Amino acid sequence: MEQLLLLWIKEKQLAGDSVSEEIICEKAGAIFQDLKRDVTETEGESSQGGEGFKASRGWFDNFKKRSGIHSWRNI
Repeated sequence: MEQLLLLWIKEKQLAGDSVSEEIICEKAGAIFQDLKRDVTETEGESSQGGEGFKASRGWFDNFKKRSGIHSWRNI
């Protein structure tokens, strides 16, 4: 999910768009839901349970560290 999010951020950067923490977190949630839906469709109804995802402030701070994004406001 985070790799897809990084690709999206780079696309925004190349387009000259800036994104906020809120926008990044919303996109992360949307990507997660898309991936979860794809897995559910592939594996059938039995996989509808499972864990959720919350793009919290803590997640965002750790995402920045993991991905090496330092100046995300200028992305």
